[in-house]
Amino acid sequence: QHKESVDVDAVSPEVLSYTDDEDVLDEQGAMVRKALETLTEEERELVYLKYWEELSNKEIAARLDLNPSTVSTQLWRANQKMKKVVSLE
Repeated sequence: QHKESVDVDAVSPEVLSYTDDEDVLDEQGAMVRKALETLTEEERELVYLKYWEELSNKEIAARLDLNPSTVSTQLWRANQKMKKVVSLE
């Protein structure tokens, strides 16, 4: 059975709430957790700030005392890592 890949850029709390089907929610939650487990603690923090707190890269950079381009690069790398995991499902 081939599973559809998920665009990790679109992963947000809303992605997990589009259905009331508990089996679908469990499967999606497991997929997100598995993808997040591939990240370092720093990458998970960036992803959390970006997608759950909905901060801009500039806001994340200010909060973490980083350069905005560094935030952008690290988020891109984190997304690539997660996409690899999700596309293997």
